[in-house]
Amino acid sequence: MKMKQKKGAKRMSISNLPLVIKKEEKGYSMECIDLNIVTQGNTLKEAKENAIEAITLHLRSAEELKD
Repeated sequence: MKMKQKKGAKRMSISNLPLVIKKEEKGYSMECIDLNIVTQGNTLKEAKENAIEAITLHLRSAEELKD
């Protein structure tokens, strides 16, 4: 999933964050323990896309608060 990058925004890498993936009764859940983020999706692909979006938004808002 590609997120639009704001002009002048810094690039972030989320590839080194560990995720706990669980098969649920209906779909999948993903938890990023380091950032205290939990998300889900009906498919593994959807859960991954949702996790990427949630982590990106979390890191982006943290960066904005720092400025």
